[in-house]
Amino acid sequence: MTSLIRLTLAGVVATQLVAVTPAAAQNFVVFSAQHDAAKSELVLVGLGFRNDTRVYLGNNVLQNLSVTHEKMRTKFPVVAPGTYRLLIDPRWGSTRSFVVVVGGASGGGGVPGPAGPQGPAGPQGVPGAQGARGAQGVAGPVGPAGVAGPAGPAGLAGAAGAVGPMGPAGQAGPAGPAGPQGAQGAQGPAGAGGGVMMVAANGATLGTVLSFAPGTPSQVAVLDGGVWLQAPVSPDGVVPMSYYALYADAACTSAPYVPLEVVPAPFFRLLQMVNGGDSVAYYAGNPLLQQTFLGMSPLGQPGQCSSTAASGLDYPLLAGPQRTFDLTRFPAPFSIRRKTDCGPVGQCPRARGVYGRGVRTAWRHLLACGRR
Repeated sequence: MTSLIRLTLAGVVATQLVAVTPAAAQNFVVFSAQHDAAKSELVLVGLGFRNDTRVYLGNNVLQNLSVTHEKMRTKFPVVAPGTYRLLIDPRWGSTRSFVVVVGGASGGGGVPGPAGPQGPAGPQGVPGAQGARGAQGVAGPVGPAGVAGPAGPAGLAGAAGAVGPMGPAGQAGPAGPAGPQGAQGAQGPAGAGGGVMMVAANGATLGTVLSFAPGTPSQVAVLDGGVWLQAPVSPDGVVPMSYYALYADAACTSAPYVPLEVVPAPFFRLLQMVNGGDSVAYYAGNPLLQQTFLGMSPLGQPGQCSSTAASGLDYPLLAGPQRTFDLTRFPAPFSIRRKTDCGPVGQCPRARGVYGRGVRTAWRHLLACGRR
C-alpha cells in the first residue's frame, strides 16, 4: 500500500519548487516525495541527484537503492505514523531539510476539490551555475550586400615585396647566323654500359632492371610471349605478389583470366607469384577484354573457387588470358650485371670466332666487349 508524504522545504528551495529556470536546472532541486510502504522505500523526484547524495533520518543515513539525475530511491525503515525530520546532503552546495508526515493506510479516493487560486510569485532564486556551451548553430543565409562606403584616404607606401617566381619562358627568337668553327675539345671519359641486367644463379638473364630502391624489390623488365612484364625481384628470387584469377562462370570451370592493375593497359604487366619458392608464375596474356566475372580463385587453384559478389571484383574489369611463366629456368640467388660485362675470353659475342689466341686475342676481346 502506498501513502503520500507531505514535503516542506525552507528558504530558496521553496522558490525552486514553484518555477525552475534553465540556470536553476543546474542546482539541486526537490519537486516531490512519495513513500512506498509496500517496498519500504522513499522516492524523491527533482533535479541534480547524484550517486553520493545522502538522505538522513535522524542520525541514520538511508541506503540509496537507485539514483538518476531526476529521481532517487532510498530504503525507508518501518516507522509509526507521525512527523519525521529528514536531511538531504547533495554533496555539492548546502544541506537541505524537510519534514515528512507518515500517515496510516490511505482511504478511498475522494472527489477532487476545485483548483486553488494562483499563489504569489516566490522570491528570485539563487542564480544557477554556468551551463555548458551549446553546439554550434547552423550558419544563417548570406545577407544582402551593403552599400559601398566612401573611399578611404591613401595608405602609406608598403615595404617592397619579395621577388616573384620566374615567369614562363618567352617564345624562341629567330635563329642567329652561324658562328665560326670552334676548336676541338678534349677527349671525354668513357661512357657507362648500356643498362643493368638481372641474372640468375645459372647465368641466365631474366631481364633488364627498371628501378630499384633500398628495402624494396627491384623491378625487372621481362619479355615473354610478346608481352612485356614487370617482375618484382630480390636476391632470393621473384617476390610473391598476386591478384585473383577470374572466371566467367561462378563455378570456376571456364578459362581463367588475370585482371590488369589499371585501365588502359600499362606498358608492363605484373609477373605474379602466389607463394615464395613456387616454380610457376602467372601474368595476363593477349588478347585483352573487359567483362564482368562471376567466379574467382587464387592463381592456378580453381578448386578454391568463390563468388565475386561483394568482393570488389564484381564489376566489368580489363583482363587477359592466364599465361604461365616457368621460374625453374631462373634459379636463385639473383645478381645484377652490366649489360657490357664480359665473361672469360671467347664468351663475348663480338669476339667469339673472330680472333686467334694469345695476348692479341685478349686485347681485342676487351675492345669488342666495351672494356678499357
